[in-house]
Amino acid sequence: MYELTPVSFESGEAWDAAVVRFDLWHLFHTAAWLDFVEQTQPVTRLSYGIYEGEELVGYLPGFVLKKGPVRIFGSPFPGWTTAYLGPAVNREVDPRALFTAIAKALRRDGFAHAEIRCHLLDSRAAGEVGFRLCRNETQIAELAAGPEEILESFTKEGRRNVRSALRKGLRAEVTTDPGFVDRYYDQLEAVFAKHGLPPTYPRSRVEKLWELLMPTGRMICLQVMQDDRCLATGIDLVGHGWLHSFGSAAVQDPQALKLYPNELRRYQGMIEGAARGLQHYDLTGVRAYKRKFGAKIVDVPVLMRSTPLLRAGREIFRGMNTLRMRWGRALTRPPD
Repeated sequence: MYELTPVSFESGEAWDAAVVRFDLWHLFHTAAWLDFVEQTQPVTRLSYGIYEGEELVGYLPGFVLKKGPVRIFGSPFPGWTTAYLGPAVNREVDPRALFTAIAKALRRDGFAHAEIRCHLLDSRAAGEVGFRLCRNETQIAELAAGPEEILESFTKEGRRNVRSALRKGLRAEVTTDPGFVDRYYDQLEAVFAKHGLPPTYPRSRVEKLWELLMPTGRMICLQVMQDDRCLATGIDLVGHGWLHSFGSAAVQDPQALKLYPNELRRYQGMIEGAARGLQHYDLTGVRAYKRKFGAKIVDVPVLMRSTPLLRAGREIFRGMNTLRMRWGRALTRPPD
């Protein structure tokens, strides 16, 4: 039988020292990342200690989001550029008992809705104790030991593109130049502008990421250069055995893209991760082009729990929205 109790720490260093005692934790559990979320979203941090009797067996960090009188718990929540979070625990934890205790704490603390996304635990047990399991996917590549082995893990097309980029004189380099933030975001704006859209997050979020993560050594910023011209940029993040992709961008010059700067950027990122002893690369999200880097689709279930009243309200809203769409189609349908 587990029990959750809110906890606080005097410093980020103290939090990190407490979390890394457990087997199952990753980048998004670190104090720097939790600070990043709290400083870029309208939320308040809430962390629970997980106890079995008097023994501390883990932590559940998350954030409180308020929508009027409704309290929502996210660990994490969509839109926070946070791939997953959930409990930091040891491998021998009983998942069913753990999710039962989490559900009890969420009810006790008045949360009308909660979302938890964790890929390190067997989430099927959560479905047995009242959580709804929603499917979510990402693509993960295994990091081989060295550059040649990494390249061999790519598809034939991926290997050909990387070798072509190298033959044409492109070079991928790690940078700690603060000007990288603007180079990256300018290229990101160009990528989205091609589709008539703005980026999904503001420049200030990348600036805050740089401020909080770069000093920790957990942020790898890569740029691909042709002479003095930057053709592509990318941000990867270093976790506990894992490399996580935050984002990639490139100039939208068709001739420059034919030099394959994006492929070289990914390749160099994987080399950097392997050199740091990391074993897995989460490319974050599912896109067909990611297959060329040897990435396979993996489920990352989202666990949701809502009060009956909120569930009923959501179903009414969904029904009204469906009806409105049907009426809209009927009214705009051309006459026979």
